[in-house]
Amino acid sequence: MTDRPRPLPLTPPPVHHETIGSHLNRLADANHLTIGYLSHLLGPSRQHRRVDNRVGYWTPDALRRLATLTGRNPSSLVHAMPPLGSISDPLRHHRSATEEVIEPRRRPACRLRMARWHVHGLVVRSTPHHEGVCHRHSRRLLGTEQHDLTLLPEVLPANLQHHRIVRRGAHPFTELASSTPATA
Repeated sequence: MTDRPRPLPLTPPPVHHETIGSHLNRLADANHLTIGYLSHLLGPSRQHRRVDNRVGYWTPDALRRLATLTGRNPSSLVHAMPPLGSISDPLRHHRSATEEVIEPRRRPACRLRMARWHVHGLVVRSTPHHEGVCHRHSRRLLGTEQHDLTLLPEVLPANLQHHRIVRRGAHPFTELASSTPATA
């Protein structure tokens, strides 16, 4: 491992709430590197899956190395990928049982929106449980397929109503309730 990493030639910007693994994989893909080699450059040598958002093995030095490789400052990386903020605070690594249950879902970002922002490749984001629809492009984002909702016009208003209910809810289990399947 080199002492002073240099910035990579191509550094795609992180998308807001993108998972750490997704950003690292896009960074590796853009520079024709393997994820293992990029991980070696950062320090904690391991494979990063696109849905991976764990930082337990990260060190503050690894965050500085990522900032150097991407040409961004650490605070902008933490702003885009909030789990990176817990690297220097070991108390934030431990989460309560409630936080584990209501952890945001990891799902692909709207491909049409990413293309509009000139972001190429698969982007996986951590989103609240109730954000499963892209209203701008009328797409359902809850699976591997991003289904067009133009033939189901009732879904978008229902989703907006659901957003209002969640926004009004002050109890942490509001998010949990929105993720449980309805029973008949």
